[in-house]
Amino acid sequence: YAYTSCVLYGVEGKSYTLDIYYEGQHLSANTSIPNPVSLLSITPIQSEKEIEKFLLKARFVDNKYTKDYYKTFVSSSENPLFYLSSFMGNFDDTDFDTDTVSIPILKGSTIYNERFSPLFQKGETVGVKFCHMERCAYLYWNEYEKALTSSRNPLFSIRKNLPSNIEGGVGYWFGYGTSSYFIDIKE
Repeated sequence: YAYTSCVLYGVEGKSYTLDIYYEGQHLSANTSIPNPVSLLSITPIQSEKEIEKFLLKARFVDNKYTKDYYKTFVSSSENPLFYLSSFMGNFDDTDFDTDTVSIPILKGSTIYNERFSPLFQKGETVGVKFCHMERCAYLYWNEYEKALTSSRNPLFSIRKNLPSNIEGGVGYWFGYGTSSYFIDIKE
């Protein structure tokens, strides 16, 4: 069974518990919603090889006194309400050497997209959700990225469940501190 909702909103700084009772089984999970981190800027950077294509560079301030995890999701002009996991959009602050950090934001992909380019098209309006999240969400999205990338290779199949924070089940119950932006990619 799966449950998803576009109308379930939490409050930053609060924790939430999911309890499911079904046919004598009890599944449970806990999550909290970290405070959102705002982006200082999002800048389109033109590709050197393809002048009609761009990657986005985002800047933000990371708190050097806490251990933080971040995730980016993107939507496009074609479907502005449908957000995909941004390609290589999972970050942990271990390797950040300054407080002000610059990260790439690339297009999202599905395994069904055979001619995938991580760059955005000139004239496109891109939705960006920049999420501050817990470690369990970071671990899930890291494994998701590995599975998505490796699933394109027919010689290496991926046959394992993604990490879960649901006791007694699979899946996830995550809270995100989210900042949302829309960027028009122009010349």
